[in-house]
Amino acid sequence: MAYEKRLKSHNLVHLLQNRESGYTNVGQQPGRMPLLAYERLFYKCITPCLTIDSITIPPIYLRKFTPDGRKLLAFSQDQRSLLIYSYGGSSCAAVGELIRQANVGSDEFFSSQDSILKSQIFERLFPTKETLNLCQGDFGLYYLHREFSVFLEDGRYAMLAAMTVVRGALPVEDYVRYPDLFDKVDAFSYVFFLVDLKLGVVTDRLILPNDSIVIAHNHGISVFGSTVMMMSRLHQCVYVYWVNDGKFHQQETIGPRPRDFIEKATTDFDNLDATTVLPITHIKQRVLSFQYRQINDKSGNPTDSQKSFYKNFE
Repeated sequence: MAYEKRLKSHNLVHLLQNRESGYTNVGQQPGRMPLLAYERLFYKCITPCLTIDSITIPPIYLRKFTPDGRKLLAFSQDQRSLLIYSYGGSSCAAVGELIRQANVGSDEFFSSQDSILKSQIFERLFPTKETLNLCQGDFGLYYLHREFSVFLEDGRYAMLAAMTVVRGALPVEDYVRYPDLFDKVDAFSYVFFLVDLKLGVVTDRLILPNDSIVIAHNHGISVFGSTVMMMSRLHQCVYVYWVNDGKFHQQETIGPRPRDFIEKATTDFDNLDATTVLPITHIKQRVLSFQYRQINDKSGNPTDSQKSFYKNFE
């Protein structure tokens, strides 16, 4: 299984190692030497015939292509606006005319200084389609997170996140209700945007004030189909939303301490004080219990693994 997964990997290092080793034929009988033949898809066989060094690009942060490869998303330098570029392809007439004007010829590498090719190739390849000013007005204090972006509904919508530092201290009651506040948790206010890439408009916004969600590299957010799940470290719960027609629809909140759980409760609670605060919060306790059980389930002497567990316990 691991061998087949390695052969199907799209990692560049894996592809080079597979090509060098010759172990590239999936489906051979176990124990037999695979044939020393290398096969790969046609689009992986294309070799660039021209490299243009140090081109000029606008002062932006390039993010990623859409799943269909027709658009390129970027953030403005102040991280308040979304720029949507259309990808015309290297074979479009505008790019071909520019290369002809630069008199590249048959060279495979172009590095001439102060060339019209370097200064205009980006504009020809990626003409600007839309510029959306997301963080303005009521969201003027927010900034877009550069390391978060999710595509939904086959790339029709893009979900982006903006955040800002919480102004002022949190209520004292929150430190009692949510013990994880003492565990290296910084509180922020978040707003999630749903952007229709086809129409170039913002279709919905989701505001989550005073929370702590790890959104860098999508670590605290999972997407399955049209379902979006966000794990709140501060509130020790998971928010579940369903995205349909460019709108967020709240489904449920999973966890023993959801947002505003005391205010929404129908029964009376005793006054919370320092003696009622749990030393380990619910989600953390379950994760640590799972990791400890994994140590005991392993064969052999688990002493070294237990020492590592206790050393990193916090």
